[in-house]
Amino acid sequence: MEYKGVKVESLQQLQFLVANTGERAVRDIIKPLRLELPESTEIMDASILYVFPEGREVNIDPKASGNILEFNFPLLNKDEFFIFKLLIKGEPKRKELKFKIVADDLPPELAIQRLTYSQIERESKEKESEFELGLLFLGIGFLVFALFTGILSHYIPSDILPKVSSGTFQWINDIPIIGIASVVGYILTGMLTLI
Repeated sequence: MEYKGVKVESLQQLQFLVANTGERAVRDIIKPLRLELPESTEIMDASILYVFPEGREVNIDPKASGNILEFNFPLLNKDEFFIFKLLIKGEPKRKELKFKIVADDLPPELAIQRLTYSQIERESKEKESEFELGLLFLGIGFLVFALFTGILSHYIPSDILPKVSSGTFQWINDIPIIGIASVVGYILTGMLTLI
């Protein structure tokens, strides 16, 4: 197999999420974050896929090559992160991958954790639950509105509604507005109760 004109026996794609899970911002970095791979591997391609928040400056050092990759970022606040992708020649084991940094309040080597499916999906599920809660309140609001529209339409005498005196629009006086409001109210109530 060949990749960009280089013969390779095995090619792997790896994705990493680098996150600040501590209580303080990562700043005043003395030596940038670097990923060291074993000598038997070679980085064929590397790219940043996503940075949170948008606009946070994170770059891969273009000078890094071979089996070392460096990341330049002036600041990474608590709960901020970036995701990058690697295409590597070789098959390193997880324990052979080393993330190193020289910065205030950080150990020289950072631990690598494999993300479980539930950890990856947690953020999207939290957003889904916020959306569902909003729909619930909206539904309850419509239900109350529909119920009161249907009930109140029975207590409002139709002769107290204002009459349209304009010749062109007098046909509006013939529409059974109270009856329509009653039917619409009960239909909406029934539909929303089923949901």
